[in-house]
Amino acid sequence: SAVWRAQRSAVRGAVAQIEPDGTAVLVYRPGRFTLTRFRHRLIPATVPGLPVEPVPPVADALADEVEAFLATQPDPARPGHDPTGGRGRGRGEDG
Repeated sequence: SAVWRAQRSAVRGAVAQIEPDGTAVLVYRPGRFTLTRFRHRLIPATVPGLPVEPVPPVADALADEVEAFLATQPDPARPGHDPTGGRGRGRGEDG
């Protein structure tokens, strides 16, 4: 059944957390997923009518880093800006 395949795929993607007393607990990533057709992997899914899960803090931190990096780069919309760095049109094409 589809539920059994999803559970099996979740177990393959889980990691074992070893507790101080020596017991092992499987740790899963919570959320909503769909099962891929061919490799039977779980991929994140959005379900119409249900709330979208919040963005994880890691994604927020990465977005902040990307924004800070882009702020240090030259503005490509600036007149006279050559995005190829003076190398022509790219891909070996001439004029």
